[in-house]
Amino acid sequence: MNQRKFFSKKAFLATCLFLLISGGVSAQKTRHYLGGWLYGGYSAMFHGMENTKVAGSGGAGIGGGYQLRHNRFIFNTGVEFEWLNTITKIRGIDNVVSIKDTQGKDAEYTYKFPKYNDKQMVGYVNLPILAGMQFNGNIPLYFLAGVKIGSPVLGKYSASGTLQTNGYYQVYIDTFVGMPNHYYYDKPQKFNGKAGKTAFNTINLMASVEVGVELNKYIFKESEDEKAAKREKRKKPKVKGKKPAEDFQKEKPRVRVALFADYGILNANNYSVNSTSLGNILFGIPTGITTAGDVVPVPTQGSDWFEKSGKIHKVLPTNSLLASTRAKDKAVNPFIVGVKGTIFFDITKPKMIPDPPKEKPKPPVIPPPKLITGKIINVETNEEIYGASVEFLDLKKNNAKVLTIAKTTNGVFNTRLDRKGSYRVTVKVPNFYDYIENASNVGDTLMIYMLPIVKTGSFIVRGIYFATDKTELISTSNVTLDSLADFLKTNPELKFKVVGHTDSDGSDEHNDKLSAGRAKAVVDALIERGIDPSRLSSEGKGEKEPICPANDTPECKAENRRVEFVPME
Repeated sequence: MNQRKFFSKKAFLATCLFLLISGGVSAQKTRHYLGGWLYGGYSAMFHGMENTKVAGSGGAGIGGGYQLRHNRFIFNTGVEFEWLNTITKIRGIDNVVSIKDTQGKDAEYTYKFPKYNDKQMVGYVNLPILAGMQFNGNIPLYFLAGVKIGSPVLGKYSASGTLQTNGYYQVYIDTFVGMPNHYYYDKPQKFNGKAGKTAFNTINLMASVEVGVELNKYIFKESEDEKAAKREKRKKPKVKGKKPAEDFQKEKPRVRVALFADYGILNANNYSVNSTSLGNILFGIPTGITTAGDVVPVPTQGSDWFEKSGKIHKVLPTNSLLASTRAKDKAVNPFIVGVKGTIFFDITKPKMIPDPPKEKPKPPVIPPPKLITGKIINVETNEEIYGASVEFLDLKKNNAKVLTIAKTTNGVFNTRLDRKGSYRVTVKVPNFYDYIENASNVGDTLMIYMLPIVKTGSFIVRGIYFATDKTELISTSNVTLDSLADFLKTNPELKFKVVGHTDSDGSDEHNDKLSAGRAKAVVDALIERGIDPSRLSSEGKGEKEPICPANDTPECKAENRRVEFVPME
């Protein structure tokens, strides 16, 4: 009983220490590990039953799981299998039984057990929950304390010892010895008891403590290169930007050896005929007490203990100490102490420090729009043009309409625009060809010169674009084509031949075909916009009529690639 109190105090202190450690560690560097462990040592089951002495035996375990290291704080959990063996020595077992002989006379039969050992073997599946500290001094010590929550999955008992018998027959005066035909045998004989399966409570709780040393310092010694790298790391200035929280490197395996002790702090006995354990659920192991009575049942007329020769059977019908009436209302506490070895592998992923938030740039101060004066001038007479319609589209905002100026009355218009902007300026005046040009970084005065329509003169339209070496129009041509359609609708009496021209690249045959196809594509686009087909025709002249005769530079070739509108009668 004193022994149980001693271990209960130890468990209480270990639990308190665990709570103190868990609450007192500051948030610092964290590492994660996966690994396993092996252990073995002395094991026993303490119960304090009368006339017994717990001798114990050997135990072992194997497990694997997870470890957290947070600065010096460490936490372990996982799954393990623990196998405990124990021996209880029982003394003072004797009895006197009256047995009738073949003539019906009574004989007093006396049996004694000079030696009787009860053996228990139990297997547990445990969930360890341990926490502690690591000390990085000259000797890298550590300790862990906590609990193991488990359940028995295997259980077996057996007995062994020596038996001595003698007897008294009432017909004779002296005690009979060495008379096997009457089941008397005064010399101690070795025997094995009946073996069977036992069960303990479904849930087993053990206090656990572990104290040891980490061997990395002695196994994985740093090379000179590693030491030099550490020195350089200390000298490096801190770098801004996204990078690991430190110059991250995974640690070498952590190898430890320790002394440990586990002690059951719940009653592990299961003295119940109808009990159920995890072992029964998983493996079909019978549970509870299958035989009522004491450790050694009273023998009957020799049939269950002796052979006809008088010798005892090799296996006697004995019961388990912990599966008998002796165990009723008794606490049974499993215990193991020994040496434990562990190895853990670093699985930590480096945490990345994000770039510091960029300072939002201050929005540029937008100067107030400045007044721009525009003049619409007849290029032939240099006179102001009345009744012009002016439109500005902002090229930086996908041709968003900035403003439309109503028809001018005196050839002059005033507007407020950002002079640093880029615009597409469209001016339309009856009896004048449309003015469509891009303007940027304009000054305070914008001069727009318009060409009057002459029925005998042709003009080149530069805002029409095709895919490279193809006749397909591209979308940037739509603004110019829309303006041309509006111009033709405004001047319904005009008819034009659309003539396509190419540069000198390629064969004559290819260029003639390409120019004709491009001219027809323009005519088709104008017809789609509502122009009467009878007012339009098309022709391709290839490279025959260059306006830049050299035709040997990119700029010159660009001049020669054109679409020309020629008035028709």
